[in-house]
Amino acid sequence: MLAAPCDEFLGFRESRVEILTTKEAVAVTRPLEGEAPTTTSDSTTSNRMLAGKCRCGAVRYAVPDAFLYAANCHCSGCRAATGSAFKAFAGIEREKLEITDGLDDLAFFGDDDANDTRCAACGSFLFSVVRNGVFVHVAMGSLVDAPTIRPTEHIFVGSKAAWFDITDDLPQLDELSA
Repeated sequence: MLAAPCDEFLGFRESRVEILTTKEAVAVTRPLEGEAPTTTSDSTTSNRMLAGKCRCGAVRYAVPDAFLYAANCHCSGCRAATGSAFKAFAGIEREKLEITDGLDDLAFFGDDDANDTRCAACGSFLFSVVRNGVFVHVAMGSLVDAPTIRPTEHIFVGSKAAWFDITDDLPQLDELSA
């Protein structure tokens, strides 16, 4: 397997990429019986929860609107994983992502500490477990609710798709910011 430019940052290991069958690949929690996660309509900005889901709706998740960073990654690995010119993602601590529905419908590509997580039913890309399993990069396109954060930069533009032109004013970094 060829390593993509952001693999080191994302935590992928060239020697071990496999489809996981265990639910340990992502730290998830479920609400208590009869308890629903807080949604944007009934919370304040300080504890606002965002909803996310796959295309078919089999997998749903909740995540606080407390992302630490967001970027558009143009590395070959992210382009291949998303089937698009770049992956718009927002990073947050892994334990803050809560799968609220469809835990048994998750498909993991990678290992416990570094994987891409998709819906097994429709294939939607939901998030990546990165940075030695400590963070998740939520695919911003899987969010139902709009987050407060916006991508602040384009990373790995040195390997961006030749057919795609970046037309915004965000900083463009050949690799990853320091």
